[in-house]
Amino acid sequence: MFKEWKWGGAIVGLPLKIGERVVGVMNVAMLRPHVFDDAELRAMRLLADQAASMIQNARLFENVVREQRHIQLVYDVAQELVDVLTPDEILERAVTLTVKHLGAHAGEVVLVGPDGRQLIPFASTRQDGITLSELQTRFDLSMGRGLMGWVAENRLPALVKDVREDERWVVIPGVDEGMCSALCAPVVSEDRILGVIALFHRQPGAFAEGHLELLTSIAHQVSLALANAHRYAALERRLAEMAAVRQVVQVVNQRLEMQSLLEEIVHQVGEVLGYPIVEVYLVEENDLVLRAGHGGPLDLGVRYGMEEGILGRVMRSGEPALVPDVSADPDYIPGTPETRTEIIVPMRKGEVVVGVLNVESPNPGDLSEDDLRLLMLLANQISVAIENAALYERLRTHADKLEGVVQERTAELAEALVKAQAADRLKTQFVSDVSHELRTPLSNIRLYLDLMRKGREERFESYLQTLDRETNRLSSLIEDLLAISRLDAGTAIPSPVALDINSLARGLVEDRRRLFAGRDLKLRLSLDAKLPTVQADAKMISQVVANLMTNALNYTPAGGRVTISTAPRWDEGGRVWVTLTVEDNGLGIPPEEQDRIFDRFYRGEASRSMGTPGTGLGLSICKEILERHGGRITLKSQPGKGSQFTMWLPT
Repeated sequence: MFKEWKWGGAIVGLPLKIGERVVGVMNVAMLRPHVFDDAELRAMRLLADQAASMIQNARLFENVVREQRHIQLVYDVAQELVDVLTPDEILERAVTLTVKHLGAHAGEVVLVGPDGRQLIPFASTRQDGITLSELQTRFDLSMGRGLMGWVAENRLPALVKDVREDERWVVIPGVDEGMCSALCAPVVSEDRILGVIALFHRQPGAFAEGHLELLTSIAHQVSLALANAHRYAALERRLAEMAAVRQVVQVVNQRLEMQSLLEEIVHQVGEVLGYPIVEVYLVEENDLVLRAGHGGPLDLGVRYGMEEGILGRVMRSGEPALVPDVSADPDYIPGTPETRTEIIVPMRKGEVVVGVLNVESPNPGDLSEDDLRLLMLLANQISVAIENAALYERLRTHADKLEGVVQERTAELAEALVKAQAADRLKTQFVSDVSHELRTPLSNIRLYLDLMRKGREERFESYLQTLDRETNRLSSLIEDLLAISRLDAGTAIPSPVALDINSLARGLVEDRRRLFAGRDLKLRLSLDAKLPTVQADAKMISQVVANLMTNALNYTPAGGRVTISTAPRWDEGGRVWVTLTVEDNGLGIPPEEQDRIFDRFYRGEASRSMGTPGTGLGLSICKEILERHGGRITLKSQPGKGSQFTMWLPT
């Protein structure tokens, strides 16, 4: 129990025991020789027992404090995740908090991929600056491969004090260099492995068993939060589906004509619910007949017997069919080549199946039980709409027969009355506008002729300029009236020739450049050198471009600019059009006037307020001439920013 040392002193060693377990040793030494008696030994034993008890209490206190910290961390993580409803944010917050509180150098959360084997990083917090996208690019672990793969496959946590000595460790180049300690816990929900949360440290032995228990608790909180997020997402998806069904039903119920209804059904199911291929078959003469389709090659009217294909099976049984892989179903009759999965649901009138709703997708596994449930619900609503449409068609046919005779007798009278009223309105408006436009230049001509008779000869030049301007105004008015008259009479027949729009535009611009300069307007020409020729009447097209340039001249304030440009353009069908655009930065046209700007005799507020001369025929003449050539005219305009008129001619 004691030993005399060489220096002549004495020492006694006493075990520090908790129960029967030795937790340490207490040494008592004296510098001089000494023999410890029983009283001294009893006192030292008592002191050793007290010291052991104090050490035990201190350790217990440390454990309690550590446990409190761990519980607090788990609580903090749970609180952080309670209001988070997106999986990405749940994982990001969980790994960030855990790395921070446990002092790790890196943390990751990987989830099991759709194939059930691959592990995919979804959240990462690292001190080395490696981003999540970089990690995803380099990551190459799967179930059973690497430490995290082992944890995922066995659903057991792992504490590795030195990964260099662990055979499960697989180094990911550019990611794991320098890491020594590892801590991993599986994320499990309802006996299904979701993924793994892992921490790493550059020092060996940085983690202890307490850390492993803590990480396991955090992994459990993550699994609960993910489950809540998935439930919330499922609820949102369900609500969205119900809203979509309600929208489809509301739109469909507005259609009472059968074919229009069927086309609206497939359109709504395809566009609103997002199914690639949708078809409706109705029973006709003991066959299923394709009446409407969306998204795939259509063969409307194709017929299938009641014994043919999956369609016939659904008709005979009255039960819906979810086919995950059509190639594995012996009843499948190939239709759309890309189809991989299919759902067919019956549509009923009472207990009788009157047709089927068929949905197909080119993506394997794209259709699920959720889709089947949704389409069955929708089919019930569609069946009601189809029955309503059938009833409406029967009623309409009966009503049409009753009203047919009356409609035949009144149609001609009604048409004649409408034409007479329209002609009368146009005549009144025409007479009023033309009278006004003729009166003004005639009055000016009469005035200046009188001045020439009575005035001084040196002012004749200015009088002649005014007379010339008013004469041109009258000539332009009469030409517009004659053009409209010829168009109405059908005598304005285009004489098409190979026409170079660039040359035509260049000539018109040069003829009018001085006129624009006199108004302090910049006239710019931008021609596409590769513009193809068109077959068109040169005189008529010149009149169109001239009218557009005159409008730009009249409605662009001094200091403005007018640009004439040409370009080839292609429509959605690949057809080439030759276009000429007259663009100005003038007054612009209000939106409420743009729909009427091409009507005959219509003049906008700007022309009336500015007193700009005209009959409101110029743009209508442009429109009708271009339509005679198989073309059109389009307008883009913003008040205060200018207008852009584009002439389109087919090549």
